[in-house]
Amino acid sequence: MTRIIIDLHAAEDPLQIVGKARRKEFKLNSDAWLFHLSGIGLGAIIRDWRGAFKGATTMKEEGRCRPIEVEAEAVLMGIREANIRELSPLIVESDCQVLIRKLSEGEEDWMELGVWCQEIWKLAEVNSRMSRIQVKWVFAPRSANGVAHWLAHSIGVWNNQIVWVDEPPNSLLYLLDGDLGRAPVGPV
Repeated sequence: MTRIIIDLHAAEDPLQIVGKARRKEFKLNSDAWLFHLSGIGLGAIIRDWRGAFKGATTMKEEGRCRPIEVEAEAVLMGIREANIRELSPLIVESDCQVLIRKLSEGEEDWMELGVWCQEIWKLAEVNSRMSRIQVKWVFAPRSANGVAHWLAHSIGVWNNQIVWVDEPPNSLLYLLDGDLGRAPVGPV
């Protein structure tokens, strides 16, 4: 698998781009897509407290999993990306209500999601240590999770991971505008 990182600012220190926003909350939306006979798609988008785009990632993996496991993989991918960029504290939103309930209540259902939950909690703990504020787990209906859903579905034609940093691709601008409603799309 190839990982492509697209940094339109090409700043030497990516934390300079975030600046004072590091003290505010960042919202991570994630979603997953099951492709018929050809694997899974994962999508995640991160915005700052004003709704400004901070990054997005999408990845296709081969294999088959149950929908809840794929949703957990999407959350993992998103938190990893937030941690790499030191975007903390996080509000993690997913349209998988069962997963969000398990993560927020600390349920350890080893038969269903134990391995995924443990890994997510480890990454969330790392993120929480950056800001000393606990990660928040929030259910978001599909209608509020459109960009992450599009990212998970759109990766179907590639077999790699793509990461956008600080500026969304043109193909995402319209979706961001609709998903955010009144929130700004680009840097504020």
